[in-house]
Amino acid sequence: MRNYQAKLAALKLPVERVRELREFCLQSDGLDRDIVEAAAHEAAPDALADYLIKHVTSTDYPWRALRAERIPCNRDTFHLRRASFYAILDRKLVALQKIPPPPRPDAGSGRQV
Repeated sequence: MRNYQAKLAALKLPVERVRELREFCLQSDGLDRDIVEAAAHEAAPDALADYLIKHVTSTDYPWRALRAERIPCNRDTFHLRRASFYAILDRKLVALQKIPPPPRPDAGSGRQV
């Protein structure tokens, strides 16, 4: 995929924030599940959205399991869509005040995924 690294870098969130979002996804139900699904369909408005939802809402679907189910994309594309999903979900949850906004990173600190 052309410019994959540049696209992925633009979507990166701090590791701690991704962990918070991942926990939110694993515990989501009802309205929260609807938010997760809406973010997945926005990030991957095609067949990948269902695979993305499986991946982020369960610990049973790492990349290998998705590949075994014949996910219709390569690993880089999936990771790009997943990064996009987390960025979209972060924006939605902050806007709905479901999760506090991330702290502002200090200059030169903060690991990213």
